[in-house]
Amino acid sequence: MGPQNDQKQPPRESESPERANRVGEWLFHNCYGLYRPAYHLYKRYTDRFGLKLVRSAIGKGSVVLDVGANIGVFSVLFSDAVGPQGSVHAFEPDALNFQRLRRRTQKRENIRVYPLAVSDRSGPLRLYKSASLNVDHRTYDDGSGREAVEIEAIAIDDLFGKRSVDLIKMDIQGFECQALAGMRETLGNNPDVVLYIECWPYGLKKAGVSGEELLNLISVLGFQPKVIDPRHRRLNDIRFTRSEWERHETQPSVYFDLWCRRHTP
Repeated sequence: MGPQNDQKQPPRESESPERANRVGEWLFHNCYGLYRPAYHLYKRYTDRFGLKLVRSAIGKGSVVLDVGANIGVFSVLFSDAVGPQGSVHAFEPDALNFQRLRRRTQKRENIRVYPLAVSDRSGPLRLYKSASLNVDHRTYDDGSGREAVEIEAIAIDDLFGKRSVDLIKMDIQGFECQALAGMRETLGNNPDVVLYIECWPYGLKKAGVSGEELLNLISVLGFQPKVIDPRHRRLNDIRFTRSEWERHETQPSVYFDLWCRRHTP
């Protein structure tokens, strides 16, 4: 993790991401019975402050969208929080991830799963698959020659435009601006909705936008983005300079999570 002063959120960066990724991916493909509980515990620990914020924002009867659900770790945690009166809608476009998501959640009546990507419009899209990480498939061409498969995408407005939504979690490898563009009506009709979004400058740049553009779009949509500081368990303002953003855009292992609520009077 790069040095930052206390006035700035230190982006999270794994000390040895390549080794951890290799071990995690081997377990995912060869020992999934061990991978699933281990990954669940890992996410509960690393994202514990974010999950505390989630529990403060939703409760029994809430409606949550899990965009980029992967194998369903957050979907299950959201399911527990909203109870049988609430609902969780989990979106995952990769076939293997979706199969495991469906299996993990099939006994939970308050979770509905969708084998779809989320974009600015509904229709066909291409998924560029990672050969090494099940958490790094992308819905844009990063120029690295990845295998691409045809999938279907949905604009959230086509499903939830006039429906109640309380929280939207997004972790889609840099495609967040496109997804937000397809949920303007939904966000406009839900003034108290909260956004819980991963900001990955490297991925955003590969997708054709920047971290600054993501923050600007969130602000235009009426939200005040704060960055989650898991080390100090607080929310911070974002004060990166242009040169700092540019540096983060060259570092694949640097990312941070955003907590976004509407501006208060």
